[in-house]
Amino acid sequence: MGSLKKITTLSFRDFFPKSLFKRAFLIIGVPLFLVQIVFTVVFLDRYLDSVTKNLAGNIASTAKVITDIYPQNPLLAQDISHEMGVLATFYKGRSIQEMVASPLEAWEDHFLKNALEDVLDQPYVLTTSREILNINIETNEGVMVVSVLRKKLMSRTIILVFIWMFGAALIFLIIASLFMKNQVRPIQRLAEAAEKFGKGMDMEDFKVSGALEVRQAGRAFNLMRERIKRQVTQRTEMLAGISHDLRTPLTRMKLELALMPSNPQLEDINLDIVEMENLINEYLDFVRGHGQEKKSLCNLQALLQECIVTLKNKPLHLETRLTSFTISLRPHSFKRAIKNLLENANRYASKAILKCYKKQGYAIIVVEDNGEGIPTNKRQEVFKPFVRLEKSRNVKTGGIGLGLSISQDIIHAHGGQISLGKSPLGGLRVTVKIPL
Repeated sequence: MGSLKKITTLSFRDFFPKSLFKRAFLIIGVPLFLVQIVFTVVFLDRYLDSVTKNLAGNIASTAKVITDIYPQNPLLAQDISHEMGVLATFYKGRSIQEMVASPLEAWEDHFLKNALEDVLDQPYVLTTSREILNINIETNEGVMVVSVLRKKLMSRTIILVFIWMFGAALIFLIIASLFMKNQVRPIQRLAEAAEKFGKGMDMEDFKVSGALEVRQAGRAFNLMRERIKRQVTQRTEMLAGISHDLRTPLTRMKLELALMPSNPQLEDINLDIVEMENLINEYLDFVRGHGQEKKSLCNLQALLQECIVTLKNKPLHLETRLTSFTISLRPHSFKRAIKNLLENANRYASKAILKCYKKQGYAIIVVEDNGEGIPTNKRQEVFKPFVRLEKSRNVKTGGIGLGLSISQDIIHAHGGQISLGKSPLGGLRVTVKIPL
């Protein structure tokens, strides 16, 4: 019942080609096909009918001339039949009453019958076969049988007309398809360049080519890419300076505290300074993103096992189901994203499962836990910077709200996706998809 409902809801768009090349081919091919159909109908209705009618009239006239001449001059009648490409045979003493007319199945048989009725004065019977037409004409002394090949009723130029008509259309479509491929190829290259850039892949400068509009889009893409790269570079350089400026006074304060006599108040201040350093490092990790790290082929199973090592002395009970395969990643930044997910599981749950596998051209990484989970209406909000569901603002219990934001930023830089859902264990399920 469900499949029947799905079939009934199909629309024209479901059958319409999706690619630009196929759509352009359809736009050219359909009108050309319709023109051919209209031309063929008009040709068959007018020209072909007219030609067949004339040929049928010639055959009927030839049969009458042979029948009229044969009693006075049989040799001349035979010469005429040979000249006209027909076979004339006279059967003395026979009558057409013994013959049965054949049913007129072919359309050209009707033309010949009408022509015979217009030309002949004598009674006749038309018998037909697949290749031969026999005109049986009754005379005073017998029956004259004029046999003619069926193809005599067909114009020899008709086949050539159809060959030229459909052959020219086919050649035109082939030339048009080659031209369209050359026009579509720059658009495909632009789409591939945009996809690579969106995935953060290293790529050469995009060479602008194609039609004027495609060249404009290509130049706009190059300008956009340069602006984005320049902004990323400027941001990274600025943050490097901010990092230095923020760390320097903190380091100086740590040195001064280290030279002071130890007491409980100084220990609390020292812990606050360490916490401030951690906050600065986490914030810089977020705004720095993936930086200038290059992609390389990595074994995903080995990379995830390196992330697991950081949880060795943590209370979280982690179960792994990992498949070994290679994928192009920025290993350091990607490990940072996965570690953030595992740290969240360690912070809010006692048991978790880490899985990775390949599916439909994607590497799938899943982290499931038995914690309290995240409400459905909060699952998009938690990806925003500094958003915490834990309201105590205690860094030890809830971080500063940048873990998922950093992970999302890194995964998006790899051209991937991250989503949150309900885990079978009762807690949160985090799914990461990275294109292979």
